[in-house]
Amino acid sequence: MATILIVDDRPSNRHFLVTLLGYGGHTLLEAADGTQALQIVRDQRPDLIITDILMPTMDGYEFVRQLRADPNFANIPVIFYTATYRDREARSLAKAAGVQYVLTKPAEPQVILNMVNAALGHVPASTQPSEPITKPIPDPLQVVSTKLTSKMGELDRLGRRLEALVELVLKMGSERAPERLLEIACDAARVIVGAQYAAIGMLEEGGQTLKHFVTSGLDPETIARIGPLPTGKGVLGKLLAEGRPLRLSDISADPDSVGFPPDHPPMRSFLGVPLASPTGLYGRLYLTEKIGASVFSEQDERVAIAMGAQVAVAYENAYRYDEIQHHAASLQIEVTERKKAEAKIQNQFQRLSALRAIDLAITSSFDLHITLEVILQHITTQLRVDAAAILKFNETSLELEFAGGHGFRGSAINRLRLHLGEDYAGRAALERRLIHIPDLSRAEPRFTRAELTAEEGFVSFYAVPLIAKAKLKGILEIFHRSLLDPDEEWLDFLQTLAGQTSIAIDSAELFHDLQRSNSDLILAYDATIEGWSRALDLRDKETEDHTQRVTDMTLKLARIVGIREDHLVHIRRGALLHDIGKMGVPDKILFKPGPLTEEEWKVMHMHPQFAHDLLAPIAHLAPALEIPYCHHEKWDGTGYPRGLQGDQIPLAARIFAVVDVWDALTSDRPYRPAWTKKKTLEYIKEQSGQHFDPSVVETFQYLIDNK
Repeated sequence: MATILIVDDRPSNRHFLVTLLGYGGHTLLEAADGTQALQIVRDQRPDLIITDILMPTMDGYEFVRQLRADPNFANIPVIFYTATYRDREARSLAKAAGVQYVLTKPAEPQVILNMVNAALGHVPASTQPSEPITKPIPDPLQVVSTKLTSKMGELDRLGRRLEALVELVLKMGSERAPERLLEIACDAARVIVGAQYAAIGMLEEGGQTLKHFVTSGLDPETIARIGPLPTGKGVLGKLLAEGRPLRLSDISADPDSVGFPPDHPPMRSFLGVPLASPTGLYGRLYLTEKIGASVFSEQDERVAIAMGAQVAVAYENAYRYDEIQHHAASLQIEVTERKKAEAKIQNQFQRLSALRAIDLAITSSFDLHITLEVILQHITTQLRVDAAAILKFNETSLELEFAGGHGFRGSAINRLRLHLGEDYAGRAALERRLIHIPDLSRAEPRFTRAELTAEEGFVSFYAVPLIAKAKLKGILEIFHRSLLDPDEEWLDFLQTLAGQTSIAIDSAELFHDLQRSNSDLILAYDATIEGWSRALDLRDKETEDHTQRVTDMTLKLARIVGIREDHLVHIRRGALLHDIGKMGVPDKILFKPGPLTEEEWKVMHMHPQFAHDLLAPIAHLAPALEIPYCHHEKWDGTGYPRGLQGDQIPLAARIFAVVDVWDALTSDRPYRPAWTKKKTLEYIKEQSGQHFDPSVVETFQYLIDNK
């Protein structure tokens, strides 16, 4: 059995490891920081040390550095057990400090035991001291800053891609010429997905050959030299035959097997998706040579698939509009038939207008409830039916749930939940086919929802599956209180409306997923800032929770002053990072026990400028710079670093200055006990008009009096 020293400033963490390792018969020693741990090592020389990284007085890095510098203890194995960084950063920092083993909190008990056994099994037999560490240990805060900048870049790129997708759909919705629509879509697809080349191929009626090709990224001379593409071979032939997305990492080895002519520019990565609406397959979107990476990502594929569906619907609508226009121009009918023809054309235009309105609802609002309301109103109006309902498929419970309805007299439909295969709607979902019941009173098997026939008086019924990207999204139900005798055009339009509904549900789910990704990034971003703030407090040896206290009080005071809620997030971040500039102040000055010299004060007064230089390159933190940069400015102009005066000082910094002094004076410090609140408030009022903004002091007194 071994003697193991556990070093952690949190008693709960130490208790967990002591309990876990105690079952193995090991002798367990405990220390709350690096200083205490060094003394225990000298007195009892443990066989293994498990230590946290961020601790007061002496952190894990300094503890290991002093341990390795002593020849008597240089070979004791050390395990870093930390929650401060992700696994890769922790291992990199540990390696630089001469630590072989790293555990990231929280870790499974068996994982901890395995690493302890591994560390004890690799204790060197020799007692020769290892070389002292001479290489500098990377600054953990710099690692966090780099990671934060990377996350902000990812958030910004995701937002720009979403914005470009919405802009493309709106632009396609207003374009009536199919040829021009394809050119717009091809150019946009190449930019949004980040490909060097893009092409859209439209299919002949049979669906096996391409009748038309639109390219982006190739100059006219190259296009002419390439000539028509052989669609039956290689990758293009495979994509045509299988009708599914295709993503490849390297297609440069054998151009003939790929299906691209020899004169085509060299390519490696490839992404192909179908241009398909629920009513038909129109062509393919090809993207080649990913810019800035060797392969297209899964997110690229999802975006391309969604884009392909939108392009197909927009092309279908534009093609139908063009078809209707040509048909109307060519109609030469007798006077007796003209009214009938005009009514038919008018009906077609009304249906086209309805499709346009539904397209706009899908693209202008990602609130699925609002979009479904618009769709249901157009369905009942254009199909001339009494009621319609949309049942959304829940992939978790495998049930159809009511999502929206129009035209119902009662509320029974609102509580509807059906299993797959249950009733006619459940059968339509399970079998993925349209089901028509001409007369519900004579249906066999019986229609199980009797209230819809008894209370609502429905006679005819249709159930249409809603399919998008080969996935079931729900069921569209059509109800009418008399017999329906629809023609072929009515049924085609019903299928088209079902397709639009499928796309609406799929688009809303895609937008929800993107929003959730955005929210996850923002939460990670704010959590990183809070961790950064706590690390600064530990480094600066501030009073416990100083930063959180001044942040909370600053937000309360800012709300009373009247600062808008959307600006409070920047004030919060600025308050959390108010002393980040002290990272640039040398430790010998920052932690000097005695008075500072004039030259040392000049360096200390530079920390607001250091804060500006550190945070300014991070775009999302620029609005939060007011407090870190200006909270040492004074109302009378005697502050630093720029000597701003009066209203030249940002309001957020003027508010924070009062709160910061209040918290500092009412907290115990090593060199003095805490002041009373009464004495501190009197001092702040004395400094009104000198150090502090008089109006902020007045509001602050109101806040204190009404706490």
